[in-house]
Amino acid sequence: MGSVFPTWARKRALTAGWRAEIEETGDRVLDRSRRQIRPSALPEVAPQTDAWFERASKIIPVRRYRGPIMDMAAPLAAFPLDESDLAAWRQLYADIPNWRMLRLFAEYWTDGSRTLAEIARLVEMETGQALGPSIETYFHLLAKAGVMELRSNGS
Repeated sequence: MGSVFPTWARKRALTAGWRAEIEETGDRVLDRSRRQIRPSALPEVAPQTDAWFERASKIIPVRRYRGPIMDMAAPLAAFPLDESDLAAWRQLYADIPNWRMLRLFAEYWTDGSRTLAEIARLVEMETGQALGPSIETYFHLLAKAGVMELRSNGS
């Protein structure tokens, strides 16, 4: 009576074939992944040489609070901001798509050692959206509100 199971030689041949197929599939997936994440797939960022970047490279924001600012009406009203500051605050939301998310990323990257320029670059790398001078406006408003300190890095 014959065995239902293949012989050892047959098992080895099947295993070798499966192993080769798995390796080919892995190679295809790896090649595809490399093509998708190659440097040219990342958003192109023009070198920053404008006055904003020069200023932002010299400012280190330091948080005076633990988490992100809750900018709903009641907490925002508690900040010592005048009407022009509040208008500038609202304008950021009106002018910049996804501002609520972007400002949160910027606040989370604020660790007391990074400059505004570094924070802006990290947010851009993470989201693909450049903040430009808006980050400077936002952090100056936070400083006026007393929840952020802006230090000079001395350069």
